[in-house]
Amino acid sequence: MGKVTKRDKDALNQLVLDCSMYNFNERDALVYIKTRFGKGISDRTYRRYKANLENGNISQEWMKNFTRIGFVVTQQQVFEGAKHLLESTMRRLLREENKEEDKQDDYLILKLKEEIRQESKLVSEFSLGTPILSNIKEQMQNLEKRLHEKEQMLRTERLSNHGILSC
Repeated sequence: MGKVTKRDKDALNQLVLDCSMYNFNERDALVYIKTRFGKGISDRTYRRYKANLENGNISQEWMKNFTRIGFVVTQQQVFEGAKHLLESTMRRLLREENKEEDKQDDYLILKLKEEIRQESKLVSEFSLGTPILSNIKEQMQNLEKRLHEKEQMLRTERLSNHGILSC
């Protein structure tokens, strides 16, 4: 494939992570990567990226990159968007409720109230940034643990298939 840029490496890391999450076999993974990446990679390159994923290197690299580009800024933008959405929905509800009673759309009012409940929940979740970060970290650790366990299981299975392990 030639020299790989940082951007290409990050993209390939994400694509290999996708393949792992979808449990693609190697052949399907290579087709997926070629389709999404725009060019193919060798079996050897795929296995190297996958080994990095299974060792937890990709997750650590992704987390470093994510924090470097500004998780807080991204979180704030999403929070502001959710807050704007909530305010907009509340204004729509107020307009509908201010109509004359015979012109009010009861279904729309109920729907807007439900949207407000959901959006309020989302806004309050975003205001709890630290627990969210803790949850993301925990999920990543669980993913790494599952990958490590799967790797151990495959390694044990390979050894037993070759007659090295006996029960």
